[in-house]
Amino acid sequence: TRDTIEEYLNINGLPLRIIDTAGIRESHDMAEKEGVKRSISAMEDADLVIAVIDGSEPLKDEDIEALGKTRGKNTIIVLNKSDLISSEEQKRRRAAVNSALSSYSSHMINISAAKGDGIEELKDTILQSSVKNWKEQREGIIITNIRHKIAIQAAYDSLKEGINSIETGKPLEIIAIEFRDALDRLGEIVGAVTTDDILNRIFSDFCIGK
Repeated sequence: TRDTIEEYLNINGLPLRIIDTAGIRESHDMAEKEGVKRSISAMEDADLVIAVIDGSEPLKDEDIEALGKTRGKNTIIVLNKSDLISSEEQKRRRAAVNSALSSYSSHMINISAAKGDGIEELKDTILQSSVKNWKEQREGIIITNIRHKIAIQAAYDSLKEGINSIETGKPLEIIAIEFRDALDRLGEIVGAVTTDDILNRIFSDFCIGK
C-alpha cells in the first residue's frame, strides 16, 4: 500500500473513518518514501492509531522505529498472525514489544486476521479507546448510537416547532402533534410509550393565550 485507503466502519453504533496506510520504514524508492510521508501525516491527524506488526516474527528494528512514531498518540498495538505461534511465544513477543518501548503505554492485542481470532477484542478496544478519547477532548454527553442521535435531533426539532406554534398562537391540535412527535421520538430510545397524561403535564406548564 502506497496511497492511503479510506473506509467507514460502524462499531456498536459508533461511526469511524478508517485510514489504511503504507508501512512506515526507511526506503530509497521515491514512490514508497511518498507513501511513508502520507502515512505519518495521517497518523499525526488521527484520533486513534492502530499499529499492526507481524507477531509471528521476532521484533525488527524497523518495527521498533515505526512504533516509536506513535508515542504520545492514542494507540493500539496489534500483533497479527497469532495462529502461527504458540501462546507462550505470543507472550514472549508481547514482552519484547514492552521492553523495546520501555515506559511507552498503549493497548496491545494478539490477533489472527486469517482466522478471526482476537477481532472482537480488537473491536471492543477500538470502541473504548475512541469513546475515551472523545470524552477527554469534548464536553457534554456523547451519543455513540446513530439511531439515537437521529431520534434526539428529531425530538429537538419537534419541540422547537411546538414552542414556535405556542408563540404564534396556532391551534392546540397543531401544538399537541409537535409535542407528541417529540415524545414518540424519545420513546424510540427508551422504549417508552407516550400517553395523554404526559401531554397534559406538558400543557399544564404553559400559559397559552387565546
